Amino acid sequence: MSLTGEVNGFGPDLWGGQRAGFTGTHQGEYRGLAPTGKSVTYNEIFVVRFAGSRIAEIWGSSTSSHR
Repeated sequence: MSLTGEVNGFGPDLWGGQRAGFTGTHQGEYRGLAPTGKSVTYNEIFVVRFAGSRIAEIWGSSTSSHR
């Protein structure tokens, strides 16, 4: 598993970013899919804009694959 993050400030707002990647083996039922024993990879990225001390906007995307 790897996790990375970064926060940058410019203008009146602060922007933050987070990217994570996870790998594992499909050993149990997941969303109705029986275990396959295959390798699974999941990646995600999120970008957040803070206004003051609150989250004003958030964008995200994720992908997954089975081998």
